[in-house]
Amino acid sequence: MPKAIKGNARRKPPEPSANHSDIDGWFRRQMPHLQPIVERLDESIRATIPGLYYAVKWKRPYYGLPELGWVIELASYDVSVNVVFLGGADFDPPPPLGTRRPDPVRQGDHCGGGATTGAPSVD
Repeated sequence: MPKAIKGNARRKPPEPSANHSDIDGWFRRQMPHLQPIVERLDESIRATIPGLYYAVKWKRPYYGLPELGWVIELASYDVSVNVVFLGGADFDPPPPLGTRRPDPVRQGDHCGGGATTGAPSVD
């Protein structure tokens, strides 16, 4: 007999807040070399999308809009930061699918117009 699929009923979504202080606190807990990257991403998100509300849950900051719910999540690791667009498959038009992996961003690179690493790509 196959196992029954367990639901996520116990996982509650983040509680929205208009206060950005929780995310500011999250910045201070990141690896020192990643702090400028996550702060610049935050500035870019806040400048691009007006009327955001914020939350930190599961050690990740969330950005949302009242009419759309959570739209962006940041995930910071030891050596990298991911920007997750929640519902990204619903973009109109959808983003193009790549044929190769993107060049990695290394420590010291700048987001938003910085120098590229010149790392070899994997096809």
